[in-house]
Amino acid sequence: MKSLIHLIVLGVLSLADITQADESVEIRYTGQIEIRDLEAGKPYLTNRKYLLKKIPQGLEAMKFTAIPGGSYKDLQAKVPEGATVYIALDSEKKTPDSDAIRKYSADLEKNGWKYFGKIEVTDKRMENLRILVKTFDVAGTIQFKGVGFVGTIMIAPDMELKGR
Repeated sequence: MKSLIHLIVLGVLSLADITQADESVEIRYTGQIEIRDLEAGKPYLTNRKYLLKKIPQGLEAMKFTAIPGGSYKDLQAKVPEGATVYIALDSEKKTPDSDAIRKYSADLEKNGWKYFGKIEVTDKRMENLRILVKTFDVAGTIQFKGVGFVGTIMIAPDMELKGR
């Protein structure tokens, strides 16, 4: 007995649909900044010895921006189409900056950023960095506020510094 199978193709999924954008995220920052590998045991600020303790699965081997703690400067990122970008902010633990950080996080979430998890750190006042994630359907340039002691830390598979 033969069966008749009907197959309806609703779309074609290409490899480009499931991979990251090929282009780097371009970073502009007025002040001291470094691009570092995101690994446990590495310092996450350029002027302090606080270390990253535990990195969430999926973020290993990515790059991140390290700036001096307490600089409170904005950071600009040019993000290519299709890129998934993560940002890390101070935890919302009670600090002098916690109200501003909560407000900034809420503003980001209203603009499509989603909570991803936490990076544990050795700074006992903060304990962790709060991570948000967003995939960009179109390329664009975003200005991130320098809110909180660590400012906005960018995390992406590949980044490069551009003119400041």
